[in-house]
Amino acid sequence: MTLSFAERLESEEALLDWMKKHRADIDQRGGDCKLMIATLEPAIEVTRSANTTQEKMKAAMKDQTKGLNAADRHSYVLASGYFDVVTGLYGKDSSEAVQLRRVRSKMSKPTVEKPTA
Repeated sequence: MTLSFAERLESEEALLDWMKKHRADIDQRGGDCKLMIATLEPAIEVTRSANTTQEKMKAAMKDQTKGLNAADRHSYVLASGYFDVVTGLYGKDSSEAVQLRRVRSKMSKPTVEKPTA
C-alpha cells in the first residue's frame, strides 16, 4: 500500500519521536541513534519546508491565474467592441470590414472564472 505524502511524513515523524524516546535501547542493540536522529530530523525539516514553499506557490499560481483570466477577459471585451467600431467606420461591406471579420472569427472567448463555493 502506497502512503500519501502526509501519511509518509506523519510516519517519519512518529519514527523520529520513537527513536528519541528509545535512544538507549537502540544504542544498546547496536544502533547509532544519535546519527540516525541527526540525519532524519533535518531531512524531515527540509521536507516540511519544501512542502510549505510548494503550497505557497500553488496559492500564488491560483491568484496569478485569476489575474490573467481577468486581464484576458478585459482585453477581449475591448478588442471585441473595437472590431465593431472599426468595421463600422469602414462600412459593413468594405474589403477592410471583411478582413477584420476574418481576424475576429479566429478570436475565441476567454475562460470565464467559475465561482467557487
